[in-house]
Amino acid sequence: MEMNAHTKVVNSIAISSNGRIILSGSSDESVMVWDAITGQLKQTLTGHSGVINSVAILPDNRTAVSGSSDNTIKIWDAITGQMKLTLEGHTDAICSVACSHDGRLILSGSSDKTIKVWNTASGESMKVLIGHESAVLAAVFSPDGTRIVSGSDDKTVRIWEVATDRVIKKLKGHTQSVSSVAVSPDGAAIVSGSTDMTIMIWDASSGAVRHKLEAHTWNICSVAVSPDSSTIISGSWDKMIKVWDMSTGRLKRTLAGHTNSIEAVAFSADGQLIVSGSWDYTVQVWDSTIDAKTTESANDSKQGITHTAISVDGGVIVSGSSDRTITVWDALTGQPRFVFENQPEELGAIAVSREGRVMAAGFGDHTIQVYDIASGRPKHILDDHTGAIHALAISPDSLLVVSGADDKTIKLWSAGTGDLLQTLTGHKNVIRGLSFSPDGRRLFSSGYYDENLVWILKNEQFVKSDRTAQSQAPATAKKSEPEPWRLVGNAMAKQWVQCGSRSFKMPHALFAWDSRMPEAVDALRMWTPNAPQFPIVIHPLHTTGGASELIVGHFNAAAANSPVHARRAFDFYTKATRNGSTDGQYHLGLCYRRAIGTDLDLSQAVNHFSDAAVKEHAGAQYQLALCFEDGVGVSQNAAEAYKWMLKAARRGHVDAQFSVGKYHEAGLGTPLDPTAAVVWYRRAAERLHHEASFHLARCYERGSGIEADLEQALRWCKSAATADHDEAKALLFELSRRCSSSGNLLGTYLEGYCHERGIDTVADSDSAMRLYRDAADRYSAAAQKALFKLARVLAETQDPHGQRQLAACYEHGYGTERNTDRALALYLKAARQFDDEAQRGLFDLSTQLALDAQPTSQYYLAACHQHGFGTAADALLAARYYWKADEELHPFDDSDEPGDMDFALLEGTDADESQVVDASACQDQTELSREPLFQLASDLSNRGVAEARFYLGYCHLKGCGVDRDGARAVEEFEQAVEDGNVDAMLYLGHCYHQEQDVEQDHRQAFDLYKKAAEGLQMDAQYWVGRCYANGVGTARNDDLALQSYEIAVDGGNVPARDALHKLAEQLAADGNRNGQYYLARCFEFGIGTNRSIHSALEWYQKAASQDHAEAQYSLGVLLLEDVQQAEKDPTQALGWFKRAAEQGHPLAAAKLEQAKSACAIQ
Repeated sequence: MEMNAHTKVVNSIAISSNGRIILSGSSDESVMVWDAITGQLKQTLTGHSGVINSVAILPDNRTAVSGSSDNTIKIWDAITGQMKLTLEGHTDAICSVACSHDGRLILSGSSDKTIKVWNTASGESMKVLIGHESAVLAAVFSPDGTRIVSGSDDKTVRIWEVATDRVIKKLKGHTQSVSSVAVSPDGAAIVSGSTDMTIMIWDASSGAVRHKLEAHTWNICSVAVSPDSSTIISGSWDKMIKVWDMSTGRLKRTLAGHTNSIEAVAFSADGQLIVSGSWDYTVQVWDSTIDAKTTESANDSKQGITHTAISVDGGVIVSGSSDRTITVWDALTGQPRFVFENQPEELGAIAVSREGRVMAAGFGDHTIQVYDIASGRPKHILDDHTGAIHALAISPDSLLVVSGADDKTIKLWSAGTGDLLQTLTGHKNVIRGLSFSPDGRRLFSSGYYDENLVWILKNEQFVKSDRTAQSQAPATAKKSEPEPWRLVGNAMAKQWVQCGSRSFKMPHALFAWDSRMPEAVDALRMWTPNAPQFPIVIHPLHTTGGASELIVGHFNAAAANSPVHARRAFDFYTKATRNGSTDGQYHLGLCYRRAIGTDLDLSQAVNHFSDAAVKEHAGAQYQLALCFEDGVGVSQNAAEAYKWMLKAARRGHVDAQFSVGKYHEAGLGTPLDPTAAVVWYRRAAERLHHEASFHLARCYERGSGIEADLEQALRWCKSAATADHDEAKALLFELSRRCSSSGNLLGTYLEGYCHERGIDTVADSDSAMRLYRDAADRYSAAAQKALFKLARVLAETQDPHGQRQLAACYEHGYGTERNTDRALALYLKAARQFDDEAQRGLFDLSTQLALDAQPTSQYYLAACHQHGFGTAADALLAARYYWKADEELHPFDDSDEPGDMDFALLEGTDADESQVVDASACQDQTELSREPLFQLASDLSNRGVAEARFYLGYCHLKGCGVDRDGARAVEEFEQAVEDGNVDAMLYLGHCYHQEQDVEQDHRQAFDLYKKAAEGLQMDAQYWVGRCYANGVGTARNDDLALQSYEIAVDGGNVPARDALHKLAEQLAADGNRNGQYYLARCFEFGIGTNRSIHSALEWYQKAASQDHAEAQYSLGVLLLEDVQQAEKDPTQALGWFKRAAEQGHPLAAAKLEQAKSACAIQ
């Protein structure tokens, strides 16, 4: 579904809790309300005068909230479009808006360093949290949750009381930013680490400094307190971990071993271990009681592996390397399945779905790429972030991809369609870690110097929990229950997850270990040069028995290309099974079925699959169903196959969901039910199962089990075709052509998509761009983006068609910001390669822009007339536009003072160049104009074209394409003046004024200006006004100056606007009625000032009172007509028209009759 109407970047999206309304806020200063089901635009909410940074919709599914850079928050009725309230109070841009769960309160955060809480109903500001003087870098709750401790870039630590929202203590002592804070578990002490290389221990009650710890030699990034509150640890950019005594502040030990900056430190739950993470790509685990490491993780590989992830079922491992490759490994064979090469630089994060079908990678160029692992093809490029991606997670049901970035936002995307679903704001710094709870209803996020946040799924939207993620388990937790996932350590321990007593973290990969894992340490040492060279990662928590053996089994299975490791994997899976691990039973079944580490034994495979399936293991249920379906190790039985397949599907197994759909469509083991087939196909397709996508497309095409819908068929078919599904590719091309021929917008776009990628047809970029352009012109946002990307690639190869289409993108803002200068330059490149459409495009755009006297457009229009691009070649017109382009950049005088600049020119003194023009930004374009201007002028002059003499004189005067020669310029101007050229009169007048190569003669200059003005040269008319205003070359005459300026303004002369306003203002202040009249006109029409009817009436009144007939008439017109800001008064208008008529005003009599009629009606 495509929704396109905004004219600038969409900055924020919100979706109503009932899923029916979508809000979008944009840089075009509007909020748009869309029907989430049909994609139809329902309302456009306008009223802000700045960029919309954030939008939200209340739980009533009707009330919308928007926050803008105009420092206001607005509350709207999204159904009617009515603006209900404007909330004012912030003094800087609103960065985020949110609503309370009951919708009664609105929360806003601003760049003015305050947080405001508003009453939704009244718009009243209820609370303002003010205290910090700069950005807050770290914040944590006290153990009892009654206080908040925050550290800021303002060098302070503050303690806030949650109940009152007030700062109860402000702790000063650091000399630089406070980067990390921690509260001791007993609540007695606060520990802060700073970039000033010190650690402070504060008394939590009094705020007094207990100790100042100094030993690090660089910024301190992280601090943590042991569970018994006796020990502090700190990690620094100096590559050292320091262990301190809390009570005395004494340095107990220094732990050295890392080879790069230490980013995070944390204690284990029992305080026996210290764990550290570093930029050297290692995790190191230390015994807190001795001065040595207990173990060390696998180091980064020789290939520079920097990121890793593993699917929950242990079947897929993904690694990302510094050589810009991402490799997908089969964990059971140890062999690479796919290698994605030439990825964008600066890989920031990798995530893989539970069942190993979907993988996402985030990069430094602000994009996320979603891949279908089954086909090895990229699916979507997600590009709404404005900062580098550093954290990714995929929901347990594989429907959502979640990303965190340098822009401090978390974004939730549809894994199936790539649509942006929600943007979460709340972090104050870069997002560095994301993780879902096993049920997918909680999302944990963590960032640099930030508190850990918990987001809870409510009404299909994630909302921030009132509590941050705590580092300690609740004291009331029952021993028999599995420990929940929770973030551990302090604010810097970003991605660490704990279960049991140990937590590990490889760079950018989570480790979850059970407390009964003695074999795990040995497993780390099992890697040999024959094993795949990537860091070891472990899938999420196993809370059942045998977890340690299962993990060691995975270690060896990943290296199963070695028979020794394959056998070890089989042995450990066997041990895990004996210890009650359901996962172990499942993997042991796979070993028997695939002969990994043992002989092929299908009966044993079925037995183990059965045992695990009974215990609700989805993977085992799926494998058992396949065995019954194919008669492998058991008698073929369609009903049993359907029973177990349905169980697996209901537990979220995506392959099983697809298979259940097939069973219903074919009536295999269950009655024929096309509607149920569609339901299951959709569930699997939404999780990127390309075969399910294809079958769902067929259902929509044929109307099988659902109403026929070719657009839906196209969408799902594209999803499957992108995954290299041959039948889907053929169907996509066929359907898109069919729909395109009937004018369907999506069909046109997708036909272009097929031509671009060679989907069931020969790749043809020209046809692709033609179709994309057709759809783009009909407002298809997807086609606009596709056209821009394809055209940009082709334009880089100097392909004229690509250059032309890229020019069109810049001209219309397709897939990028509108930029007419780039459009003109690209059109010209293509035009010079004889592209007829580019030549027409260049002429049309430059003609349109030339009306606004843009110098660059004048140059391109000149090129069109010179070379016959889009119009007949005309050398004289070309010369004129080249002259206009140069003159706009280098005018004779661009000052707007009627006095000082004139005399500087007339007396021959040097004028300030800044008063003329700053042409540095246009220098290149100027040079391009000057050479062809001289060539054309010379050629035309040699051919006896009289008008060319002026252009030739101009070139000699300004040094355009030839050395400057003032005497020659004057000679050419004089000849052109004799031929009646008004432009030559103007410039020759300038020469007499400035004494350039002629004797200064103000009178001669004035006469030339006046003669040129009579020939309708508006620049000359302006100069006539200046001469009258300053008495230069003629007697001073303010009335004639005003008239001359007015004529120049009407002729489009820009400097005359300010000159008229300033002179009128000066004269009006002295009581001059003509000055008052012209000042009133300036206010009425916005000449040289802002339009103000109220001020116009005031000055017309003053002039009219002095019997100025024109003022009387104009005043009557304003009072008679219904003009904004003027109260209609026919009676007064009648009086002014009478007075104007008495003075012989030619139009007053007619208006007099009109006023009489209005009075009669009144």
